[in-house]
Amino acid sequence: MALSGGRGTLTRMSPLFRPRVRAAAAVLVSALVLTGCGGGDDSSTNPPEESTSGESASGESATDGASDGDVDPAAMLTDPELVTQVQWLLDQLAAPAAPDESAIEERFAPDMLEAAPPEELARVFDQLRPGGPYTVTAVSEGTDPAPSASVRLSSETAPTIMSVSIDDAGLISGLFFQPDTAANLPEISSVEDLETELSELGEAQVVVGSVSDGECRIEHTTDGLPDGGEAFPSGSAFKLLVLSALGDAVEAGEVAFDDTLTITDELRSLPSGELQDRPAGDEVSVEEAALLMISISDNTATDLLIDAIGQDRIAATATDLGLDTDRILPLGSTRQFFQLGWQVDPSVRAEWAAASGPDERAAILDALPPVLDVDPTTVTQPRWADGVDWSLTGGELCTIHARLQEQAGTESGAPIRGILSENPGVAVPDGVTYQAFKGGSAPGVLALTFLTEASDDAPARVLVVQLRSGGVIDEMRAVALVEAGLEVVAAP
Repeated sequence: MALSGGRGTLTRMSPLFRPRVRAAAAVLVSALVLTGCGGGDDSSTNPPEESTSGESASGESATDGASDGDVDPAAMLTDPELVTQVQWLLDQLAAPAAPDESAIEERFAPDMLEAAPPEELARVFDQLRPGGPYTVTAVSEGTDPAPSASVRLSSETAPTIMSVSIDDAGLISGLFFQPDTAANLPEISSVEDLETELSELGEAQVVVGSVSDGECRIEHTTDGLPDGGEAFPSGSAFKLLVLSALGDAVEAGEVAFDDTLTITDELRSLPSGELQDRPAGDEVSVEEAALLMISISDNTATDLLIDAIGQDRIAATATDLGLDTDRILPLGSTRQFFQLGWQVDPSVRAEWAAASGPDERAAILDALPPVLDVDPTTVTQPRWADGVDWSLTGGELCTIHARLQEQAGTESGAPIRGILSENPGVAVPDGVTYQAFKGGSAPGVLALTFLTEASDDAPARVLVVQLRSGGVIDEMRAVALVEAGLEVVAAP
């Protein structure tokens, strides 16, 4: 999940990789080392949750709330112990002096205190207090892997996001402060405004299209790029292609939405998602796997579907869509993404980057180790420059969105429409009656794609934003900017 800024909301977006922060782990960033959002999927941008290609965390509560003014955490959070600890932390930020060590010891879990002694925690409050007074303007609650809250703190000088998690005893087991880079946004009144602001965060391309009768018509591409844009790393946005191939397979009778898939160690991937935590032998329906793949960007669900559909079906769908099959095939799994990027010897990545076509890439994938052995905390260095990602143009992503809505209008593909709109990504603009979303983030990569409908007689609108960088992308600010840009593009 990603914290984003529009109008005080804490919204959801899609990751490819979000390593989980364990409930028992102490996560503390002091005011001295506060930095902007990161883009490594996961990692630095979204504590206390996780970050690779795209959506909300499975434990996010429906109690997310926001207001243009003060927000009472007690009215937004359902866990009374979490409410108590959040309010205590807010009281310390407003107090004239830091809490004494005995008060800190009563509030924090032992593991947290071992990593961050009371005197260090007291210094954090001392460092943050001058940035106040703070006003709570939004609160989001999570339950997985532990009860947690993300609290937006408005301030004239230092707007901040405070993320808190508690353990089974109700003690604070995680505490993270980061600057709210989605605050104080410039006015976005045109696509060009959006492009200008995004260019401060990395190399960006923006594509806008209109959709009708299953076709995408490109209306805008970032200046200087070919119509529809260049092939950019897309993170988990590639899962739109998997969903379209699934729709074709269902229509052909090769698989059904109520079929079951079995989780195996050979197909288990890393977060984001939840299926990676289930034991081998557990079953999930095809429809549930598709919903998890899109709504929370479940990587294991994606790999189960790729395995069930098969590369031949994916290739046929990509060909029908008019995609550059020489560039994108074979479609690697998320498991293979992690292995290529962070498990194999660099010489294998060099071979991958130099591979001239699908056959050479297929041979490299076939030779990958049978066991996935990647520590999620090491997935921080961008690998997209070596071709370790799924490269798609904005125009291709728009075309896939158009095809998916056409498939959703058939009897066999009816579940697709709800799957795509389960997680809208950001706040739905005024006047929009339907919003499909898929995005993704990986180290140095952020992609956000939307299809919106405002009326029955007007073409659907598509916005595709892709960012790439050799370093960390400020995802929080990027998502907030895109949320503002979507209001412009989707306006009836």
